[in-house]
Amino acid sequence: MTSMPRITLFSPVTRLLTVVCGICVVCGLSTTASALIIPQSGFSGRPGDGTCRDCHPAKSLVAPDSLILAGLPDTLEPETWYSCTLLARYRGLDEWTFELTAVDSLSSQAGCISVADSAHTEVDEFLDVQYLKNTLKGAYVKQKDSASWTFDYYSPAAGSGPVTFYWCAYFKNRARDPYYLIETCRTCWLPEAE
Repeated sequence: MTSMPRITLFSPVTRLLTVVCGICVVCGLSTTASALIIPQSGFSGRPGDGTCRDCHPAKSLVAPDSLILAGLPDTLEPETWYSCTLLARYRGLDEWTFELTAVDSLSSQAGCISVADSAHTEVDEFLDVQYLKNTLKGAYVKQKDSASWTFDYYSPAAGSGPVTFYWCAYFKNRARDPYYLIETCRTCWLPEAE
């Protein structure tokens, strides 16, 4: 009869298992943390999409100046690049996440969203629609009171009709309550210039 190898606290097998388990825990926590801070595509608030509340219990925010899209004119010139900024402001908060999309009247992709700051934003395509969202660094964790993200937008060809931007965001105060989130969703309808 063969005896089983003895595993002690300091045996090579125990040390290997400790290292492997440690790596798994660190990678698992890292993956979980980034999933909480980088939104999944399809939660911009556009028709057919969800909002941040679908995954995160949140208090709805009605302050009109808490999430502003700047850099777009009142009407869009066809096939023109625009430099845009999404600005989030809310006193006392210190984590910022968002998702934005631009669609036509059929809720299909309108124009092209392009990353201007790859450290803080990324574009993901989901069901043929582009979604601009923050990166892990772009959540500005521990940055107080405001955050902003820049991107470029190329308007669609003449005759495409109006474009509607949908964006949804949630903010939180990590020190006060990591589960207390404030969600805000906005839209901006822009007709085609004549």
